[in-house]
Parts: sequence; structure tokens; C-alpha cells
Amino acid sequence: MSLAVKNLEVKVGTFFLRVPELTVGPGEIVGVMGKSGSGKSTLLSALGGFLPDTSGEIWIEGENRTAYFPERRRLAYVFQKNSLFPQLTLERNVAFPLEVAKVPANEWRPKVHEWLDRLGLGALAERRPDEVSGGEAQRTALARALVSGFKVMLFDEPFSALDPKLRRELRTVVKDLVTKEKLSALWVTHDVDDLAVMNRVVVLENGGVAWSGAASDLPRDRFF
Repeated sequence: MSLAVKNLEVKVGTFFLRVPELTVGPGEIVGVMGKSGSGKSTLLSALGGFLPDTSGEIWIEGENRTAYFPERRRLAYVFQKNSLFPQLTLERNVAFPLEVAKVPANEWRPKVHEWLDRLGLGALAERRPDEVSGGEAQRTALARALVSGFKVMLFDEPFSALDPKLRRELRTVVKDLVTKEKLSALWVTHDVDDLAVMNRVVVLENGGVAWSGAASDLPRDRFF
């Protein structure tokens, strides 16, 4: 498994999250659902290494990285807000994590343009975020996550701010990429329509796992 959680316990103030087991394999999208306050964001923050009061084990690409600082977790993130830098072109936004890692321009430029092309953004490389559509901006954020080469991706309601047509389109893009690149994606969402691209689902409730199983078996009338 590319991502495996074992006996995870996280304390944030008076809130306590317990996840006995959670796995995501190569080429798989696992959804995390639940009402507000159920622990979804806490789970992502714990996986990212941003919460100190965490116990249990977090295995990423076959290595126990529970004690690693966030920058050593080797996780790619896509958030609801694309968090692009407005003053930078799409090219430089995608290149940002590689530039921070001091990758020379002659090395990062081919990687950046490969992902811009694959996501249909090649002709927009020199535009800034305010010069492209919302869907194109979110594709740019996706390219920025993918250019790192990390195999485990965390999605935090990535398309909820977009209109239904764009959401459907970008779901398909992500599903194809996860399948072709054998990525492992953990996807937090409130949108039951996202189930269409998910293999399995974990439902959190009051800081615990209330249900887990195949996406097609989710008892929607119980939780939604």
C-alpha cells in the first residue's frame, strides 16, 4: 500500500480522532466523508505532519514516516482554494515547489511543461491566474501537485467551489491520472457525486470511523 494508517490517534484541543486502519493502494481513490466536525480535516493535517499530538503509524510508500516533518512526508496536496500566487504565471506557479527545492530551471522546465500540456494548459503557460478560468486555475493547482513526482495525493474538497460541469470534468481528469500514473489518492469531500470516481469510502463520525467499504455500497440514506 502506498498509504497506510495504523491505530492513528490525534488530539486537537478537546477533539479526539481515532482511525484504527486506513489504506490506499496504487491507482486507487479512497474518499473520506462525514459531517462538519467529524474529523476529516484533522485526518489530513495529521497525515501531513502538522499536528504534534499524534500517535500510531503513518506509512507512506512503504516507509514509516510518522515522526517526519511535513516537508519530508512526500505528499502532494490539492485544496479547495487553489492558493496560486497571483503575481506569477501558470508556469512559475507549477514550478514553485521545484524552485523551492532548488531544482535548476533547465531541469524543472521540461517537467512543468509536460504537466501543463497533459492538463491542457500548455498554451496558457505565460498567463497569470486572474487571466484564466476557475477550471484552468484548479488544473494549474493539480499540475503543481503532480510535478513533485510524489505518489500519494491528498485532496481536500478540491472542486467544491466550481460549477457542476467543471466538477464532473475535473473528476474524470483526476481519475484518469490516478489510474495511469498509479497514484494513491485520499479525497475529502461532502459531495456524494464524487463517489463516481472513488473505489472505497471511509465515513467519519464524532472522531471515529462510522463506516468503510466500497463506494458503491455506501448506505447514503444513513449518512446523507
